[in-house]
Amino acid sequence: MFTLNRIKLFKGVAYVSSVYYGRVGLLIVESDTYFGTVKSAINKVISGQSLSSEESRFIDISDISYVYFNNDNLVQIKKGHMDAVNTYKDALTKNDFSNVYPIGFNLSSLIDHSIVPISYSFKVPK
Repeated sequence: MFTLNRIKLFKGVAYVSSVYYGRVGLLIVESDTYFGTVKSAINKVISGQSLSSEESRFIDISDISYVYFNNDNLVQIKKGHMDAVNTYKDALTKNDFSNVYPIGFNLSSLIDHSIVPISYSFKVPK
């Protein structure tokens, strides 16, 4: 049984209540072009379709980074334009499950088991 003093002691304490795993990292795209246009061009690359010169230009003028984990669970960053998109495409299409790692998780309050917000960030070097 928890007393009031013990409940105060546990206030703010949380535990990991669920973990989501994946094998593909994040494709981060920064562009001044409308997002739908760049997204459409990237989706065409992933599906193996040819790009028009304008679609290729949209990818070339965007800052694109593919962020993933290696076999040692260290963050890797592939920067570039079409190179990063192709590396992401390769990760999506190959049937290699050697790099399975956590991509998301939920934290829950120890007191009432409600979901606790958390934020984290990382910087992609220029």
